Amino acid sequence: MATGLSIQVDSREVERVLSGLPPKIQRAVLRKQLRASANKVARRLKAGTPVGATRRGQKAAKVKTVRSTNTEAFAKIGYRGRPAAYLGMRQRGTRRQPARPFFEQAVSGWEDEVKRDFSESLKRAVESRSV
Repeated sequence: MATGLSIQVDSREVERVLSGLPPKIQRAVLRKQLRASANKVARRLKAGTPVGATRRGQKAAKVKTVRSTNTEAFAKIGYRGRPAAYLGMRQRGTRRQPARPFFEQAVSGWEDEVKRDFSESLKRAVESRSV
């Protein structure tokens, strides 16, 4: 699909929180917390996806990849498989079918909440590792 979702968390705060841990543990903690936050986003995307005849579109909303280094993290959330093509046609329209956009409505309004949840869960994870 041409549309996507990008949420950026302040890297200075992440670096400050993770600075007391060894690099290998930093990557593991960051990846684990990012995966948890990405799963929440995927669940919300799934809830906002239109219901088709077989509900395959909702089932196709998944976390595709999670990557992290010591200072950066990236999660790609989208649709997998054949339902992604159908949902793309629904979003953009075809010659015979008008566009019925749903993606912006499905993901709007909760970016700040995701950032806050990710930061809080990262802080809790670092505190539990430090003890």
